[in-house]
Amino acid sequence: MVRKLALKGENPDSVYEFKSLPSTVKYNIQKDYDTSLRLTENNLISDPKKCWSYFKNKNINSPNSLYYNNVCYENDGDIANAFADYFKSVFKPSTA
Repeated sequence: MVRKLALKGENPDSVYEFKSLPSTVKYNIQKDYDTSLRLTENNLISDPKKCWSYFKNKNINSPNSLYYNNVCYENDGDIANAFADYFKSVFKPSTA
């Protein structure tokens, strides 16, 4: 409806609203992503089992190989260690 009114150009408010929709959507997506990330981080600390149950329930196949730091890892143990190394490099526990 807003699009139709904006295309007609009859109501300047509709044109403004239509033009502002993409940035509003982008802002809301980023806000929800940040909230989700914060909740996930808090759950990692308070209930680590919940984090691992998420991965177990996803039925995601393990990759045959993983590229990390310009190195190709092909066996499961090396892939797990590379993932742990990456996770350790990006995860910063809260000081609270």
